[in-house]
Amino acid sequence: PSAYVKIRMTLVGDDSRMRACVDVATVEGAVRVALTRAHGAVGGAKAFEVCGARVEDGTCVLRVDESDVKVLWSALTMVDEINERACLFEVLAIEASLVRLAGGM
Repeated sequence: PSAYVKIRMTLVGDDSRMRACVDVATVEGAVRVALTRAHGAVGGAKAFEVCGARVEDGTCVLRVDESDVKVLWSALTMVDEINERACLFEVLAIEASLVRLAGGM
């Protein structure tokens, strides 16, 4: 079964111009690099999907296998830059379905 992880991305010196340069592909790349850096080639091969990103508030939803949530979460704590800008990812919620995740928004 899958789990859905809602995260918030905060860029240092955050403004709308900086957030606008971050899209789903950029977030996916940053998470992949973080997984590889934190857990090696095996961690970098973990399957996940960026289901969506909201530029307005910096939130993203990731889908990952339920058994890999802790691996993903630990890797997210290692993200320190995106697009060569200092940033951090904060896990806001983890749910078994998008409906339940939306209910807690």
